Amino acid sequence: MATHRINLDAREIDSHRAAIDRAGELLGPVDLVILAVGRLGERGAFPEDIPAAVEVLEVNTAGAGSLLLQSARLMRRQGHGTIVVLSSVAAQRARAGNAVYCASKAGLDSLAEGVGDALLPHGVSVLIVRPGFVRTRMTEGLPPPPMACERGPSAGRPSGVSNGLQ
Repeated sequence: MATHRINLDAREIDSHRAAIDRAGELLGPVDLVILAVGRLGERGAFPEDIPAAVEVLEVNTAGAGSLLLQSARLMRRQGHGTIVVLSSVAAQRARAGNAVYCASKAGLDSLAEGVGDALLPHGVSVLIVRPGFVRTRMTEGLPPPPMACERGPSAGRPSGVSNGLQ
């Protein structure tokens, strides 16, 4: 199986159409798109760095939303496929500790739900995945809440659950 790399920046919305079209050219019919775009940003309800907070919104809502819409355009045209949108439980349960991140994921969630409904008659489905806290580079240095998940072979298994359980 060949591997192809297409570089893009979620904030460079004008490049998204070309990137998605290029993927379609390289791969042929696309059965699955996994949209995994995210930036956590400064914690708290009142971030000190407002431009950085706006960048979280640009990446997580506008950038991811643009990629979702471009992927939807491609799949609608071909008449089939699935788009998996990696969102966050924070989209449905906002917290003062990361209000900007929560808002950014809530915006993406709403868009994904509406686009998903609109795509159903065209043979395309949208699946929104809303994981909770997962230990990754993005959450490095943050105190994990109870039942936090690990990244890697035991991913999805809360840290308090024995590795012996299947």
